[in-house]
Amino acid sequence: NELIEQLHLDILARAKSENEQLQAVDNRIAGLRRTMLSGFQVLYDYRFFMLDLPYIMKENATLHQFFMEVEKLRADMYVREIQFWIEKGWMRQEAYQGEYSQLIERIRIFSDFWLSSLQIYHKGEPQDMINKQVDLFMSMFFPYLTAEGRNKYLDDNKL
Repeated sequence: NELIEQLHLDILARAKSENEQLQAVDNRIAGLRRTMLSGFQVLYDYRFFMLDLPYIMKENATLHQFFMEVEKLRADMYVREIQFWIEKGWMRQEAYQGEYSQLIERIRIFSDFWLSSLQIYHKGEPQDMINKQVDLFMSMFFPYLTAEGRNKYLDDNKL
């Protein structure tokens, strides 16, 4: 359990560093993509941990509680980022109350289990698989973007 807890702390430290770098860039759409590339690489590097995540959370109550606190911070980061994009005119307002909360939940599910999907459906070079998953991740934002945001997204993401 101590080893697993330390691995989680290592993952968290790397992820926190990536989030801080996102906040420091002007072009936040491109910055999010770069952050996701780095973050997904971290998760891929620790995939042995992430693939057993449900079991680990079930068996280690302390880590589960800590993970839930981290998830709250991660969700808050997405709320702030979405609000920033709305203020910049890159993202539209919610069409119904809770629309962006649902987006954040889809992001959470995707982020926690994309590695499992890779194990089942994909083979290839790790960097190619990571790039594809980041493209899928980023595409979740596209339907919510304004015309200006879509242009910025397409320029920045070169899908």
